[in-house]
Amino acid sequence: MTIRTKRIIVDILMTIFFILSFATYYAMDDAIIPFHAVVGSICAVLFVIHVWINRQWLVSVGKNRKTGKVTKKTAWVYRIDIALIIVWGICILSAIPAVIYYVGGVESLLLFRNIHSITSTIGLILVIVHVIQHMRQIKSYFRRRKPA
Repeated sequence: MTIRTKRIIVDILMTIFFILSFATYYAMDDAIIPFHAVVGSICAVLFVIHVWINRQWLVSVGKNRKTGKVTKKTAWVYRIDIALIIVWGICILSAIPAVIYYVGGVESLLLFRNIHSITSTIGLILVIVHVIQHMRQIKSYFRRRKPA
């Protein structure tokens, strides 16, 4: 399986679970929290895989940015990617205490629930920007290859 095929599979699965996670988040009640937690966990694993698959680009651009060898567009894509990694990292880390707050009603964990909610919303905005930035690449995934 090529790296491109792996990217496509991970990106499609991540999109599906991301949408499911947000759909359940906005319909949040006690009965749906376990489903949201499972879907969010799968989404988190797919996010880590996505970053791992693209790590070479991140490292390369990170190094070349310091020497001024990247275009402004690439620099902005890189900034958004780094912001996504930070925001989703915080969101993922705040998820466990947030679930404990919901399930156990532990008031001292309300802060983590709020952090999780805020970073989820910021993450959604950044994902939209990320998708717009990669629209040409996304379209190329779905174009049919003409036979040689």
